[in-house]
Amino acid sequence: MKSASEELRELIEFISRALVDYPDQVNVKHIEGEQTTVIEL
Repeated sequence: MKSASEELRELIEFISRALVDYPDQVNVKHIEGEQTTVIEL
């Protein structure tokens, strides 16, 4: 089962790929800390 932050990362990746001219160049990663999650686009 995926975590909520992983599902959010996938959603952000899906939306961002739909909006750009070069979807293959989109890179999304998430970094989970003790209390927060950072999603980089």
